[in-house]
Amino acid sequence: MKKTINIICAVLAVLMITASLCACGGTKKNDKPKIVCTALSLYDFCREIAGEHADVLLLSGSSADYHSYEPTAADILEISSCDIFVYIGGASEKWVDKTLAASGNSNIVKLRTMSLVEPLPVGGHDHDHDDHDEHDHDEDESDEHIWTSLSNAVAVCRGICDTISKADAENKDAYEENFRLYSEKLTALDAEYRKCVSESRLKELVFADRFPFAYLANDYGIECHAAFSGCSSESEASFEVMASLINEVKDKKLHAVIMIEGSKGDIAETVCKATGAKKLVMDSCQLAAAGILQKSDIYYNAMVKNLEVLREALGN
Repeated sequence: MKKTINIICAVLAVLMITASLCACGGTKKNDKPKIVCTALSLYDFCREIAGEHADVLLLSGSSADYHSYEPTAADILEISSCDIFVYIGGASEKWVDKTLAASGNSNIVKLRTMSLVEPLPVGGHDHDHDDHDEHDHDEDESDEHIWTSLSNAVAVCRGICDTISKADAENKDAYEENFRLYSEKLTALDAEYRKCVSESRLKELVFADRFPFAYLANDYGIECHAAFSGCSSESEASFEVMASLINEVKDKKLHAVIMIEGSKGDIAETVCKATGAKKLVMDSCQLAAAGILQKSDIYYNAMVKNLEVLREALGN
């Protein structure tokens, strides 16, 4: 309820600002298509496909937690002046429809990227919750982290290319060429992942943390055990969960435990102390460190680093 009220207040503020800007055409700076994205991965994909022919913006610079994010008045103002709005479309983005409807711009082209892939259910792995664990998701909720699959990333980029090309037909050839080059890079990296897993001694990982890598694990047949499903807001693991993770590491003779970027690492530290396993970090490409938005290949570089982590964790 509080989140909804905050969004409504932000929308009202934007409507007042927008009314005063109508005479000068809003906040667009030029005639290039303006693309607004809700997730770091989508921002990077759009930049790769659009190149110099469009202006791409990530809402709030990804400074907020994607899963608890709510648009500010400044964000809604940017949305109201965009041509294309690219979003995931999962449970964390229930604010999208109301915000777009209230933007006053009926010409915005929406691209819901979850519709471009085959979604997986949240908790589609061994989630070591205990009986009193309160779920942060509905039982039929789909996992939002579609970009952690390289094949999904290619499908999403295909959809982005098609969408931008329709909005800016004059530069369609450039968008198609950018897609071709980028998708070839992602497909080649996907092949490296498959080779890595096929040659690995182990086929199992323990995430002493949240678990945003269901799509990656599903692609390569990696069995995963995690403290929490998806990106649950849970941060304190029960004794039962800790014991389960520790036993899994010992029983399967795993020599590494995974945590995700931005995590405090307390759970992983405890499991490692109890088992002698090494703590490794995987990047789910959700948080933008200072200065990263100006860098190229954000997603690709994160996935290359994740491959190196997998090689070590799986015993290559």
